Amino acid sequence: MLVSARYRPNIIKEYEYWWLLTSEYQVPHLGRCYAWWKDRHDGEGEGLPLCSLPQQALSECFQTVFLDVMKACGALGHQTNKYGTEFLLNTAYLANERLYHNAHMHVHFIPRFKHAFRTPQLGIRSEDSLWGKHYDRVLAHHEMLQEYKRKALNEIVAEAIA
Repeated sequence: MLVSARYRPNIIKEYEYWWLLTSEYQVPHLGRCYAWWKDRHDGEGEGLPLCSLPQQALSECFQTVFLDVMKACGALGHQTNKYGTEFLLNTAYLANERLYHNAHMHVHFIPRFKHAFRTPQLGIRSEDSLWGKHYDRVLAHHEMLQEYKRKALNEIVAEAIA
């Protein structure tokens, strides 16, 4: 699937297997990007699992593209030199939104940061109010599994992968 006309202006780099796009949703995670799978044949990326990707495509995404996004985050003012303690770059593989793009495979890169900072070139201040917090524990509409359900869930998962 090609990148739709709506999102083409957001393409910032093309790779062998991926396009890197800036996300339309930059607040509160300034620098948020995603890698969009470049189909090698029509419809290939629709619901494509990571385990089906060639090793070169995985390496390109989780090494080359990841490092480029880190550089971009540094240019925006993130303290990328403090990775793990004051800055993280979360990744999320998704094949969702069947309604919009037939669950086309893509990987989100979401900068998380401990300290607010300014990006002079953009004239904005960024703040990650959920740094160090788990979204499910912060957002009221998410309920944690009850203990007995969690235990049963863990047993089912453990048995399945044993």
